[in-house]
Amino acid sequence: MWACLFFKSCVLFETERRARELLIMKNLVDVDVDITVDNIERLGPEGDFGEATSLANNADALFERFLVQNGMPSDWGQRATLVDSFCKAWGISTTFLTYESPHESRTCVLYFDPDTRTWKVNSRRFPPTTRSAEFNVRVFKPPVKQPGYLKTWPDPRHHWLGNMYYTLDDKMSLEEMKKMFVQGVETTEIKRWLLYS
Repeated sequence: MWACLFFKSCVLFETERRARELLIMKNLVDVDVDITVDNIERLGPEGDFGEATSLANNADALFERFLVQNGMPSDWGQRATLVDSFCKAWGISTTFLTYESPHESRTCVLYFDPDTRTWKVNSRRFPPTTRSAEFNVRVFKPPVKQPGYLKTWPDPRHHWLGNMYYTLDDKMSLEEMKKMFVQGVETTEIKRWLLYS
């Protein structure tokens, strides 16, 4: 049986059950969601999981590779898919946040913290950089509004679009993003971005 989680990441219920058991066995869960997500982000060393396209968004295959290699993928997209799967296995609501400049593109997990009623990104997902680039920031939208969801069209700010992402109006520096998303974005703002845009 399949559980399609926000369209982008489909995973078998069995994989989610095994992921939940692993989180408990390794004592990675805490009543504080921030601590649980940080523990998930630090699961094992980073390593090469192989060709990104063969494992892209395949949480089942990534989880199996994680068990074999006892570490997290170094590819940002693969890592986000795996972290998303672990978070959902523990009942933490998530979606994806992507930020990109002309030189790089990174995807990470945006998760809900019920204590503060905000949506956050783990600070480890904003590594120090010497570049002073400005980034376009997009948040993956669940397929609530179906018309035009998969339709793509050119956008002057991006090389692709569709109604699958909410794009923040202004470009942001890494420090601005870190301040905004590590501190947390109010649920009402996320709701506006994801449901009403």
